Amino acid sequence: MGNRILFIFPMPAYFNLMDRDLRGVLNPVPPIGLLYVAAALEQRGFEVRVWDQAYGTRRELAELLNTFSPALVGFGCCTIGYENALEIAAAIKRDDPKLPIVFGGPHVSAMMRETLLEPCVDYVVGGEAEYTMGDLAECLLRGKGRVEELRGIGYKRDGEPVVNPRAPLITDLDALPVPARHLVDLSNYPTPGVILSARGCPCHCIFCAAGPLSDRKYRARSTDNFIAEVVHLKEQHGITKFFIADDLFTANRRRAVEVSKALEALPFKVEWSCESRVDTVDPDVLEAMARAGCYSVQFGVESGNDQVLRDIKKFTSRAKTERAVKLAVEAGMKVACSIIIGHPTDTRDTIRDTIEFAAELRKLAKYENQVRTDFSVATPLPGTDLYVQAELLGLKIHHTRWHKYNFITPVMDTPNLSAAEIRNLYYEAALSKMNEQAPWKEDRHVG
Repeated sequence: MGNRILFIFPMPAYFNLMDRDLRGVLNPVPPIGLLYVAAALEQRGFEVRVWDQAYGTRRELAELLNTFSPALVGFGCCTIGYENALEIAAAIKRDDPKLPIVFGGPHVSAMMRETLLEPCVDYVVGGEAEYTMGDLAECLLRGKGRVEELRGIGYKRDGEPVVNPRAPLITDLDALPVPARHLVDLSNYPTPGVILSARGCPCHCIFCAAGPLSDRKYRARSTDNFIAEVVHLKEQHGITKFFIADDLFTANRRRAVEVSKALEALPFKVEWSCESRVDTVDPDVLEAMARAGCYSVQFGVESGNDQVLRDIKKFTSRAKTERAVKLAVEAGMKVACSIIIGHPTDTRDTIRDTIEFAAELRKLAKYENQVRTDFSVATPLPGTDLYVQAELLGLKIHHTRWHKYNFITPVMDTPNLSAAEIRNLYYEAALSKMNEQAPWKEDRHVG
């Protein structure tokens, strides 16, 4: 029946129009999720290839399909790449109607039944796919088991979508293999060293899919297991600078310190960055991280208005944010503050509070650009409360042209603001940051 599996990681449709040499400006990272699944399949004896559209052309994909002749094709889909995935899958189906096509990834996990309605999709995999995808491949390519009995799988029965019960989350992350980074050219990526030390997020932010997709269950690798992969990155790929892509690295403060001390004790120097929350750090945590080579931390600030922070279930505050940023600056780190414009209860006044607060945060820097504020637009990604509870929150979602769910294009009205008003306030926020360094901002005397 065949033993070869091809994974495709699609980019948004606009990537098709970009010169290949310019794509690095957008800082694509290796598709670590697909590489985990690929490694698990290799353990089962399957031959796997990965085509990442970030650094590939459709002609190269066509050649790969011809020369590799996969028995199954899988797609890993984020929301903004979903439409492009469907277009590629439809083209593959036209050329080979009997070739099984499987969709998975964050977008599909939240939209399993809807994805199965697409003619070019035969099966879907929901949630963490290392084991479920392996079971499906064993079933389809080796005749082991029945699709109807596989948890976490969706399929079609007489053309109608059927979604099986969810598969359990993977609790023993140490049992997973190291991601199959050998299947991509790491030299293509501006940030090749992406690594996970834990999975899941315990928080309830209404704009984020990380919590719902993980049932808000945080699961960590053992420190020894994580450090072994760091050593592997250096020995096999020469990488000592990496991004820890956990949803929340500091979810467990004691563990964050333990991992940091283990990184500090390595016989070689490492540099790394991570994502955090302002209410999960303290001086001991940040100082341990800095000593271990953490040069940059990202905080989800989201708003400069305390009531809005409560409304979006962030449950932080301006005071906590200012304290965390000051502590990270004192520890010598760069700080990236992520801020969202257009929350359900945002108004013009609360957004302008946020814009002013962002300016105050930037002033905490001890050197130029040490504190960065990055603005985005509230976007109702599938799986989030913004999407699932849109009516309850008073939101009007205008469309599901998924490539526009890019965090800079408003796609919904809120009770207080139209999408057009949110767009203008987003521009105002972006321009406020630019104007700080504008030469015409200085007082000038004429004559």
